[in-house]
Amino acid sequence: MNGWPGTICYVTGGTTRAPRVIRYNSPRWQRSVCVKARLLSAWGVRAEARVAVCHPLAPWAIGPVHTEGALACGAEVFPIGLDAGSLTFQRLLAKFDPTHICAGARNLIRWASDIRREGIEFDLMRQRILFVAGEPLTMPTRKLVSEAWCSKVVNVYGMAEFDMVGAELPSHDGLWLVPEFEYGVIAEGRPQAPQIGISGELLIRDARAQWHYTGDRVEFIEVREMDLLGGAPSWNVRFVDRVNETAFFSDGSMLTGEHLWVVRSQVTEILQLQAIIARRVQGDEIILLYVVDERTGSLCNIEVVEAFLRANVDVADSLKFGVIRSISAKAVPEEALYQTQRGKIPLIYECEGEQ
Repeated sequence: MNGWPGTICYVTGGTTRAPRVIRYNSPRWQRSVCVKARLLSAWGVRAEARVAVCHPLAPWAIGPVHTEGALACGAEVFPIGLDAGSLTFQRLLAKFDPTHICAGARNLIRWASDIRREGIEFDLMRQRILFVAGEPLTMPTRKLVSEAWCSKVVNVYGMAEFDMVGAELPSHDGLWLVPEFEYGVIAEGRPQAPQIGISGELLIRDARAQWHYTGDRVEFIEVREMDLLGGAPSWNVRFVDRVNETAFFSDGSMLTGEHLWVVRSQVTEILQLQAIIARRVQGDEIILLYVVDERTGSLCNIEVVEAFLRANVDVADSLKFGVIRSISAKAVPEEALYQTQRGKIPLIYECEGEQ
């Protein structure tokens, strides 16, 4: 796809907000592919590499970008997309034996469980590179993915408006922002230029010269010229209030994103799980909203609650002694999950009173 005069439209996967149409002209497409190819090359994608591009990346907007970026590195590419959740295609994926996998974190956890349960001959102990994108990567989630695949997890940060914005790099700590864009931060209530130590909501813009408000809070750590990103000055950042999603109860027990991922790994029919904590005077209530994989049939609410209680014995005790008044579960469509003003879907949402 070089030098074409038209525009191609892709749809986003809807993993963190409602699906949208994204339009690419030739310059934007080439920029995105070039940025992605640099990252893949840095992590060893070359002629002998075999790269699987899976859901939620393919077939959505960022999937073809990953695919063409890997092709530019000379790799053999398997754009398996949505079919990576099918047992038939998981067997084909095992035969492909990828050295690198591009996918979403929650899918990788579920697929590893499927592969083990079905006895598919897929060497999950082999060291691979897992590029995780399409949804926020918390520390508990990273741990679960890494342990399930015994592999290195690389966080790729981006959004539909720009594709890849930053990523982790070999032999360097933290996440590095690509130099193709201009960055700012909302600090003290106004947009400011990045400087070491400043933190606030990350702003991004390109040639359109209009700030995009990401909704993500970051701290700017350092700036240096990075050969792996083309040699231009690049900022190293860390996310603030994103690494661990945690809610505390009055008796000292707590609920974390890791507990919810344990439930997801035990009840594989669940595609998404969100805990709504309603703070009441009479005692807190936990409502578990879950999206079920329609291909696997229906799911009983009590199964979800029981898996939740097994995953967190402290919360189970809080329920037993009345600190938590009730725990319930409800199957909902994806659009019914709580979203922030920026369209993000948090694992845990707390509300007061009768909301």
